[in-house]
This record gives sequence, structure tokens and C-alpha cells, in this order.
Amino acid sequence: MSRAKVGFEMKKRKLPLEAILPVRLVKDPQKNIRRYRSIRDSIREVGLIEPLVVHPQKGSPGKYLLLDGHLQQIALKELGETTADCLIAKDDESFT
Repeated sequence: MSRAKVGFEMKKRKLPLEAILPVRLVKDPQKNIRRYRSIRDSIREVGLIEPLVVHPQKGSPGKYLLLDGHLQQIALKELGETTADCLIAKDDESFT
């Protein structure tokens, strides 16, 4: 029996938000949904619980593609944060 491949680096890293590029756009009307407001308010009260999931962008050292956590990234920026805890995916197909 083969061992399962680990899909992420074993430690989270704090990365600058400006180095994280979203793979999809979130439209302004989506920021008004209850889910977004809940995420933003939770981050304000207790901090970021689930790290963003990113993958290093090929050909751009120091840049990362955001695979999961688009609403969290927007909320962090709205709250004036400049960095975020991130899990680094070992391949860019780590999200569904």
C-alpha cells in the first residue's frame, strides 16, 4: 500500500496580501451577502481562523495564486491588514 501524498507544506506562512493574486473576481454585490459580513466580523473579533490556501505562481517569484479564501482576503484588506496566514499548496489543483 502506498502512502498518501501530502498536498500542502506542513507549516503555514505569513504572506503579504499584495503578493496573493485571486484566481477569480469577487463582484462588489457579493460583498453585501450575509456570508461575507459574517467572515469580516469574525476576522475583526477573533482573527483569521482558516488560513488562505495559495500556490506559488510559476514565473513570478514571491507571487502566489489564491486557491481558497477569496472572501477572507477581501475582508482582511477591508480591515486594513497587510499580511495573512497561508497554507502553501504543493500543486495548483489542490482546490475543488
